[in-house]
Amino acid sequence: MGEGAELEELMVMYREGRLEDALREVDKAIERQPRNAAYHNLKGAILRRMGRPGDALAEFEEAASINPNNPAYLFNEANALLDLGRPEDALEKYDAAIKLDPRDPDYRYGRANALYALGRYDEAIKEYDEAIKLGSNPYYRINKAFALAKLGRTSEAVDELEKAVKQGRRDPVVWVNYVEAMSVLWRRDEAMRRVRQAVDDGSVKREALCSAARSAESTQLSMDEESAIRELEESFCS
Repeated sequence: MGEGAELEELMVMYREGRLEDALREVDKAIERQPRNAAYHNLKGAILRRMGRPGDALAEFEEAASINPNNPAYLFNEANALLDLGRPEDALEKYDAAIKLDPRDPDYRYGRANALYALGRYDEAIKEYDEAIKLGSNPYYRINKAFALAKLGRTSEAVDELEKAVKQGRRDPVVWVNYVEAMSVLWRRDEAMRRVRQAVDDGSVKREALCSAARSAESTQLSMDEESAIRELEESFCS
């Protein structure tokens, strides 16, 4: 099997969530080709998805050391640093990725998330706007809404959330994030009515919504967000 075909097979395992299988096979590939940056990058992605950001960071660093001109490796490195609570270091890597590819909206989005983690909300909003200009992704708007909420700009935050659910109407995670954000804005009842409507009209499947809510429980949430997830589960999943 050629390298490209093997990498694609490993990617299929990763996308299907067969993480243990993918990790075992990518380790074999790295043993054969220890200087293959793509394999190290994929191993990092697998480890990050398994909740092992420290191990993932080591693999992303190895990939970037082998091929320092690949912005995706720097971006992944930055994401792992952010997972580890190191936003200043993450910001440096996002900047390096953007320098190599200033038109990728995810790099701008990552940079905005690092600024948000640092409490630099005005700067974060500007970066979210840059991401929105470059690409269509409801999560850019959801995180922008959280930054607006931090600054007390409630009506602007609600407007961004409305745009987000229009963009991602069939994505259950978007709806869970919508409820979380609206709860922070003291608009939970309104959010729950909107979710009920989306479930009733078939825009989002109840089972998928419940799965997304359960997954959200494992993330770091504020008290308002935790309460919102509990209410969502009680309303739709019991």
